[in-house]
Amino acid sequence: MTKRLFCSIVIAAALTLGAARPGAAQSIAPDAVSAQRNSGISGTAPADLSGVEPATKKLKPICKPCLYYSGDFDPSNPDANGLINENASSDSILAQVYSAFTVPSGRAWHVKGAFINTLSTVAVLDPAMTQWSIWADVGSGKPGEMLFSGASDGTIAATGRTAFTFTEYTVSVKFKTTVVLNPGTYWLNVTPQCANPSDSTCSSAVFYESDVEGSSPPNHVGPANVVDDSFLNSSFYSYNYAPAQVDPCTDIGCDAFSFGLIGTE
Repeated sequence: MTKRLFCSIVIAAALTLGAARPGAAQSIAPDAVSAQRNSGISGTAPADLSGVEPATKKLKPICKPCLYYSGDFDPSNPDANGLINENASSDSILAQVYSAFTVPSGRAWHVKGAFINTLSTVAVLDPAMTQWSIWADVGSGKPGEMLFSGASDGTIAATGRTAFTFTEYTVSVKFKTTVVLNPGTYWLNVTPQCANPSDSTCSSAVFYESDVEGSSPPNHVGPANVVDDSFLNSSFYSYNYAPAQVDPCTDIGCDAFSFGLIGTE
């Protein structure tokens, strides 16, 4: 089985889609090379941020009313990164990022929708039906308990930011029924997909969930971010709820990811 390894490297020729990739999960970072596409050799490369757009100054309307937003992806941050999170027909890949958040003590959140920011090669969800889930007690090697899940028609809209040759998009879903969350820590996954074999666009589709770094991400809303507690699960890459910031991000970013919850208290 051939697999594409896509990482952020300065040499343009190495960014060609469709090359064979070894079976390692994908992350992207401006100041590191996880592996070269054909050889799998690790190394480092200088950042090339010449085509990077600045962070947006205002929240997108998607987060109104906004219970929580971890903040904007900031491509100028030296630890900026993204982690594979997709259902894509290009390689029959299913990889999912689970991002932690907290509902503060004394609160009850009525959640009506969720969204993530993703760095992608395509502006298409096909089919539009997008899976989402909310979990409790996720840990290293431990899936925890799925509390709520569903599938809704997703929307995809550009944020105005670009990085690593990708365009960033907000992928959002509205829940069919309101989810009530009491105080505690939870994990969210929203999985963009381009898995229609009849859609030629999907043959080159990849989606990386954008990360957020630092103590004050732009446009943050709500409780403080839960850092270093996100996980990647993908049987394709042999990752069983692996701590994202350790592996595969190898301590380059992935402390937290860019996502939000829509609803009211």
